[in-house]
Amino acid sequence: MDSVQDPTDEKSSYTSTTTVMMIFISGYFIDFAFNIFLSRHMGSNDYGNFKVAEAFIYLGSIITMMGGASAAPRLLYPHIKNPNKEGVWGYVRFYMFVSTIVSVVLLVLIVIGHYLHISAFNGNSYHPMLLAAIVIPLAGISGLLCGVLHTANRLDLAFIPWGVGYSTLAFLFCFIASLVFGNISSFMAVGIIVAVVISLIVFSSACIHKLSLMPFKKSAEISNRNQWLKVSVPIMVVAGLQMFMRQVDIYMIEFMAGEIAVGHFAAAIVITFVLVVVQLGLIALFSPQIVEALEKGIDGIRELNRKSMVLSLWLVLPLSALLIAFGHQILDLFGHDVELGIVPK
Repeated sequence: MDSVQDPTDEKSSYTSTTTVMMIFISGYFIDFAFNIFLSRHMGSNDYGNFKVAEAFIYLGSIITMMGGASAAPRLLYPHIKNPNKEGVWGYVRFYMFVSTIVSVVLLVLIVIGHYLHISAFNGNSYHPMLLAAIVIPLAGISGLLCGVLHTANRLDLAFIPWGVGYSTLAFLFCFIASLVFGNISSFMAVGIIVAVVISLIVFSSACIHKLSLMPFKKSAEISNRNQWLKVSVPIMVVAGLQMFMRQVDIYMIEFMAGEIAVGHFAAAIVITFVLVVVQLGLIALFSPQIVEALEKGIDGIRELNRKSMVLSLWLVLPLSALLIAFGHQILDLFGHDVELGIVPK
């Protein structure tokens, strides 16, 4: 009897798989269109500035949150399973406080670097990075709220904000701004991102409130803060290093060749990012199943590895073939001499 799988569970798993993959795939294509729009309206210089600031937001939100968002599925699981949801608000409140403090320190360092004329922050063209420092704690809080929804196994609501909502709202707001003001600068685009991230926070907060996942009441004990940090900080270090390694090319090209080269490089990266989207989608899809696989023992682990590997090959190989065959034609969509980013044969 134990070996018989409930058809309802199988249907739910299929629905969850389809929903998660549709969120990431649709989000990528919207983000792709958004980047083409920015590249054509800004030009390579401003577009490069914006991509550096955006990369800084992604990396900074991981660091300032100290791993609280990534560790939420592990640390919040017993609190979410508690009928009273006691401790959820205490966890979120603690990491919001940590994120705010670290973000203030980071902002002060950036401002000091700007006034000391350090090359990474010097000049008017780097004002977007100064404004990006304000977005960082907001992005971290949004990720933390998504972690609460992830822990509650609401993968659809957890991945909608950053999987598809960010690109959709950013595209919409920037399009409206271009109609109103006639053009868009990198500084204006980062300012729009502030409104976008606040909208994501409102969405996640509304979902959490509707599902009654985080009652606003004082927790009886907050004595396990040190334990939280012992778990979350190593996760932050690993996640931060992974993010930095994905972004290090942008930072190095900006430092050595300038913003125009970053714009050309960013256009190519946006195209190939579809492979990273597949990776992130599969991680999001299979990570909730890891605990169950570990409980089943070696057979469960092997089955999960087999499923993830087969699905990875089915998705990555066709996409890689398309990128190899039509990479130059896709790159032409970004305009502004992006052919300079093509390696001559």
